[in-house]
Amino acid sequence: MPITNSRLRRHGAALLLALPALLPAACRFVPNTPQEYFGRAALNANAVAAFGSAWFRVHDCSNPPASTPAAFNSCEKLLQNSVSQLENSIERADALYRTDETRPMIEAGLDLYRFVLDSYRTDHLQVARLLDAKAPAAQVEQALHALDAKSYAGFEQRYDKVWGIAEPYAKAHGIKLITTQTSPRPR
Repeated sequence: MPITNSRLRRHGAALLLALPALLPAACRFVPNTPQEYFGRAALNANAVAAFGSAWFRVHDCSNPPASTPAAFNSCEKLLQNSVSQLENSIERADALYRTDETRPMIEAGLDLYRFVLDSYRTDHLQVARLLDAKAPAAQVEQALHALDAKSYAGFEQRYDKVWGIAEPYAKAHGIKLITTQTSPRPR
């Protein structure tokens, strides 16, 4: 049966109506590149490598220079910036399409990011507020020690798990790694 103009219009209209429903399903079957998987699920873990007391040493927010922009002139504001970046990392990693090969790396990365985010919002925030309030050094040191004692082992276990999965994945996909010491240990 030949396709007539009216049939084309009728079927074309139906196709246009169905397209918004079909497009997400079609896109779902296009997996991300190995570089995207590695970058979002594992490489972003380097952004949280300085955890616990190490975060405060790296950011040295107790005495910001006078030239520091207002958006970053307190420890709490610097920490909030780290929270925002981490929330973005979680969103981007969670958006990855999971395959049997990538699921363990994605889930390990998300577990690490969520663990760190929870600590940033609670325990790290308490220390940041002490620093911003110019609390006595002994009180700050005690809070930093308590932070590391409470959370560092859990962080390290999750961080190592991510890299234990990510390094073989990178090798299998020809992703070149440059290994450095990125996780300063607590004092």
